[in-house]
Amino acid sequence: MFKLIKELGFRGTMTRFVQGFLALDGVLHLAEVISAYLEEAWTTLALTSIHATIFFIAAYFVGHDHSHHHTSEPEIPNWVDNKPGEYGHDN
Repeated sequence: MFKLIKELGFRGTMTRFVQGFLALDGVLHLAEVISAYLEEAWTTLALTSIHATIFFIAAYFVGHDHSHHHTSEPEIPNWVDNKPGEYGHDN
């Protein structure tokens, strides 16, 4: 089943769907910001501006894959190969 979902590109489609709705919600928050400005509701203007910014940042980051690719070999820390006394280590 997971292979079928992967072949259909479900993850990419769902990601774009979520990203679009986050952006749409951000646009609606911008309309609230304009409305708050016209009503001179300064606290609402400030809070809604912050919320709209968070939604636009979220819409940007949802579309970017931040997965880490691992190799089959275990990663050896850099300090293991140090000579005695190098970099403050007494190996």
